[in-house]
Amino acid sequence: MGMRSPRLVSLGLLTSLLAPLAAQKVGADAPELEWTKTWNFGDIADKKLSELRGSVVLLEFISVRQKATTPEVSKLSALHAELADKGLVVITVTSEAIESLEKWIKTHEVKRPVACGFNKAYELDGVPDSILVGVDGKVVWRGHPSVLDRAQLDKALTGAKPAIVMPGLESVHTMRRSKDFGAAYRTAKQLLDAGGLSDAAKAQATDWMQGYEAFVTAGSAAADQAEAQKDLHGIWAALQPVADFYQGVPGADAAKARLDKLMADGKNKREVEAGKKMAIVRSKETTFEYDAAYAILKELAQQFAPTKAGKEAAVMVKAYEKDGKLGFDATCGYCKAGGAACPTHRKKKK
Repeated sequence: MGMRSPRLVSLGLLTSLLAPLAAQKVGADAPELEWTKTWNFGDIADKKLSELRGSVVLLEFISVRQKATTPEVSKLSALHAELADKGLVVITVTSEAIESLEKWIKTHEVKRPVACGFNKAYELDGVPDSILVGVDGKVVWRGHPSVLDRAQLDKALTGAKPAIVMPGLESVHTMRRSKDFGAAYRTAKQLLDAGGLSDAAKAQATDWMQGYEAFVTAGSAAADQAEAQKDLHGIWAALQPVADFYQGVPGADAAKARLDKLMADGKNKREVEAGKKMAIVRSKETTFEYDAAYAILKELAQQFAPTKAGKEAAVMVKAYEKDGKLGFDATCGYCKAGGAACPTHRKKKK
């Protein structure tokens, strides 16, 4: 697709030349890419690259400023259309301006998925450049898209799962998108029992159903582990998604009954509520929002004193004060270097 630049060019011509080349070596994990804007994805997961694990993804990195003819651009669209039901997803990627990309899509009548995304871990040897990501998320091949060997691509597609929805399963996918996985399970089973689905649709429906069964099994196992540790909030966290979204999947009814029994006890319910607040504290800590975490901890210590999380909160409140966490500014280099609020930002306990 056009001539390659003789110079080393990074994603969208804007990436740093210091990005590690090892990230694109065959056999290495493909770095994550999160999409800020997508086109032509249809039913394909459109948030980030890792959502497509299980399919084979051909990432084509381009610059819209590079000259290319519509027939050249259309070649990869045809490849995507031909092999989508075999598990291939072709995604054209750049980090250039959305307006320019939309004009390029319209000019060349691009039908395949296109995305804006950036990760400096991707360093490319000119544009266009391509990386083929296997079903396990590892780099299978890299090079100019025009020289991708079809035999190698077919080999990579062995065992791949389609990212598109197979014909006949549209109603099931609608339920999946609304997170009604129990209804999706029941409908998929009915369609399989009725017959008439293609082999590819049968495989996809079976894969979805097995995934739901595995989730319910894992949730029950996690609840067992939490119960052994006398972690009531952990039991709730493991069973709640099963009870909310998976009714109709084998084992989900039992999980819901177990959850209902847990929450029928007022003391247990209070332990769970306290645990929810502590989970928020942990989330705040990961983003260095210590002041907000401290406020929740004080509430926990005061209002949920008898609970496990309430007792833990009382200890953490003192630790926050002793360790100088109050006033911590995540944008301040001194705060980050010291792991505590610097003299400029430090607050006194209230």
